[in-house]
Amino acid sequence: MALTVEDGSNVANADTYATIAEARAYALKRGVTLPVSDSTVEAYMIEAMDLIERLNFQGERRYLQDQPLEWPRSNVWLHDDVLDQDEIPQLLKDAQCRLAMDRHNLGAALQPNGTGREVLSESVQGAVSVTYGATGSGTVSPVFNVALALLEPLLANAGALTLRRL
Repeated sequence: MALTVEDGSNVANADTYATIAEARAYALKRGVTLPVSDSTVEAYMIEAMDLIERLNFQGERRYLQDQPLEWPRSNVWLHDDVLDQDEIPQLLKDAQCRLAMDRHNLGAALQPNGTGREVLSESVQGAVSVTYGATGSGTVSPVFNVALALLEPLLANAGALTLRRL
């Protein structure tokens, strides 16, 4: 399965803003080598999109109902200038690449599903004792600070959002 890149022209069935090559180049500049398998990187890119597409961006979708993704958008301000309504901002592409890189570095899903009964502690001293979490995750949820910093200028509610692994 190949990714379908949105280039600002309302590409049918688009599912990414950045290419695999862009993700690899972004990661490599930061000293990270993504997996050799394009299908693995594709999966990371789609996971990153799942997170990005939940955000509340400035402006309005350019093509309304016929548009598969949140971008392109009209009425978006960046650095005291209105973006071209068919532009896919580099910040958006970089944020997707960053989240794909974060996914690789985490070694776990950006938005994992779980039972909420992860093991919080175990001990063996004559008897086995296991403590489960009652609800939620027993693991620390990372905050994706770099991706958030990249996206913040494009958000409608800039400064009021944290991008967390749920």
